[in-house]
Amino acid sequence: EKIKFENLELLRKSRNMTVEDLMNHFGYDRATYYQSWLKGNIKMKDIIKLHEFFNVSTDCILDVKPITILG
Repeated sequence: EKIKFENLELLRKSRNMTVEDLMNHFGYDRATYYQSWLKGNIKMKDIIKLHEFFNVSTDCILDVKPITILG
């Protein structure tokens, strides 16, 4: 089953970040890189960075567990 990264979109939007904001934060200058993440082309080091940045489990990043944004 293909990962849809819906939680990643929720997390990004919960921080009021654009795709460009998020990519710049991680040192990537192209939004196309983000699109490749959403297609499942994401490196483990980026999953770990997202986990640390959003302070959620990698299971949440990978849509294994549901996530609820409060506030």
